[in-house]
Parts: sequence; structure tokens; C-alpha cells
Amino acid sequence: MVHGHRNLEHRGRKAAPARLMRVFPGFMSFAMLGGLTLNLSTCCEKDFCSNLRTIEGYIAKGYAQCCQKPAAQQDACFDALDQKTDKSYELIVAAKTACESGDDDLAKDLMNRLRDIWLPTPKPSASGHIENELVALGRQDWLDLDVTLPRGSGAGQPVSIALVNDQYMNPEATGIASEDGLEGSGASEVPAVIIPASGAQPFLAWSYEIPTGTQFNMRYGDELSGLSLTGSIAVVQTATTPASGSATVGVPTGMHWRISYMGQVLDLDLDKTSPYNSLTLDSNGDGTLGVALKLTSNSHYLVGLVHVGSTLYFTFPIHMSAGWADMRIHSDPSLPGDSITPTDLIALDGADLPYTLTALPTDRCSDNDGNGIRDGADEVNNAMRTAAGCSAQH
Repeated sequence: MVHGHRNLEHRGRKAAPARLMRVFPGFMSFAMLGGLTLNLSTCCEKDFCSNLRTIEGYIAKGYAQCCQKPAAQQDACFDALDQKTDKSYELIVAAKTACESGDDDLAKDLMNRLRDIWLPTPKPSASGHIENELVALGRQDWLDLDVTLPRGSGAGQPVSIALVNDQYMNPEATGIASEDGLEGSGASEVPAVIIPASGAQPFLAWSYEIPTGTQFNMRYGDELSGLSLTGSIAVVQTATTPASGSATVGVPTGMHWRISYMGQVLDLDLDKTSPYNSLTLDSNGDGTLGVALKLTSNSHYLVGLVHVGSTLYFTFPIHMSAGWADMRIHSDPSLPGDSITPTDLIALDGADLPYTLTALPTDRCSDNDGNGIRDGADEVNNAMRTAAGCSAQH
């Protein structure tokens, strides 16, 4: 394995390419396709590097977890991590080949298998904030969007809402709420209460429509301008706007956005099984729309991305007008992308920080360059980036 050998001090830097060929079975065939250094001139190659960046985040997080285990358990942990990394690299290489040959169904299947290896889902951090395990927008990325969505003129739509330990959510989310401990435990456990849409006093969902002709710009590795956006958001108000401070006052009950750019189409739909869909406002009506969105696409240059088919957690800055007559979503390039898709810090560092080691590490759990990533993970990630010709910076 790239990092797994216990005698790192006996290995020379010149041996790194040979180790990669031995470690990653798909590497030799990939190198034969385009050489060790790629000319990133196609969308397929850019997707390849984006997918590679994603597993680099998992490798960094995996190293941190293995290094925290007792010494007697570390070797088994690293061996399991090696196997997942090797298989992931093979799948990413195969997805690039499928993309170049126009086999979209195969590319989708390969990305589904890659997600199955890591099972990425948005989860609460130790501080209670919801974070993605799957790296999406990084610190250098941004979203430039300013759109005001008027509330529909019709009546609100009655919907069923669940109440779990004083937290409102979509009924579909009660299962994950239980798994994540939101229902409490032992004597404090409280079963979910469902307020049905057919009841005497149901909650009403109001729809907010994106105006026709809305466009936005963003940076995701490259800067993209003039992306078209259509769709709507449905929200239930569960509490009044606070007189001071901030509070959760609503639950998104539906959301469908469609992004179109140069013939490629990406759909984002609310994942109702997430208990973390919420609307938080302060006394001025400013706040955050937190939504778990599943990304889907049948477009050729998108189906090979690991993000497509995954659920990502977004936090959009919003302003709700008086009486909730309209909702403004506003983000500009001054707001780092990881504020829009909050991500586990170790995974984000592993995906986006440069490799700065000047020598091969003798201790895979050390951090000699002080970048917050274990040296063993730095070595693995740099070896893959170098071999694939992908930039160390997203």
C-alpha cells in the first residue's frame, strides 16, 4: 500500500510511481490512456480530478480516525482504509473511461458503487452543526446568486408534519431522527408525533417560485457564468419570527431546482428523509435555509461525478420579508463556498490543501508540515494527484 508499509524510512522518493502502479490496479491502464500527466482539456478529465479530490477528503478523515485508535488496532484500520482507497481509485479511473466512451449508464453505476464504499451522508458535528462528509464547494469556491422568490398567490397547501423532541420535520425524516438520537434515549425517549394534513388544524406549506430568466454565476474549480436556474421552494411556518436573537421557525417541505448550463442539466430535489431541513430567522428576517438536496442528472458530462446521485446539505443565506410575502436568497463571491456546503473540516483540508512534505514520512500519523492532515494521508493524496496530473488546489 502507498502508506501501509511499516518501513517508510527505507523507501526512496523515486519509487513512488512504481508503488502507485502496484497499489492501484487501474493505474497502469489509465497511464497508458493519457500518460502520467494529463492535459485537462475535457469534461471527463475534470470530472476525474473532482472525484479524486472527493476521496482525498475521505483518506484524510480516515487517517485521522485510524490514528486515534489504540496502537494494536491501527494496522487493521489502515488495511481496511487501503482497500477502500484502492477500490475507489479503480472506480474513478473506470468512470473516466466510461465517460470518454459515452457509456453514461456505466458511469452512473460506477459512481453508485463509489458512494456505496463510503456511504456519505450529512451528519451533525461534535458542535451540533450539520456537515457534509462528501466534499463539495471548497474555500476558494463561491456562489454568486441574488434572487427574490415571491410567495404563490394561491392558498397554502395542507401538509403532514412530524414533531420529535420539540423539533419539527417532515414525517419521512423520523427514521433518521431516531438513528441520529434526536428522539432521545432511555427515559427521555419521546416517540414522534405526526400532525396530519387531514387534521382540523394542519400546517400549511407556501410555495415560493424562482422568477423566469434567473441566472447566477459560481466557482467550482473553474468559474462558470450565466447558469440558468428554475424551480421552487415550499416552506411551512412552525413558529413566529423571534423578537430577539434567532430561532428555527420553519421546515422546507418541498424543493426542486434545475440548473442548466451549456446543454447540461442538474436537478436538486429536497431529501425529505433528512431531519435537518430547517428555516432559521432572526428578528430582522435574516437567516439560513438549511436543506438536504439530492443531485440527479442524465447529462453526459455530469453522470460521472460522484456528487450526482448523492445528497448534499446546503445552507443558503436568506431574508424573509414581513408577512413572509417573499424570500430573498443572496450569496456573493465574498462568501467561501464551504459556507454554502458546510463540510467536515478534516475532509475539506484533505481535499483542498496543498501537499508540502519535503520528505517521505517515517510516522504516518505525524503532521510535520502542520497542515492539519496526517503525513501518511498527505503522501497518498500527493501520489495520486501527481500520477493523475490533477492540481493540488481545487
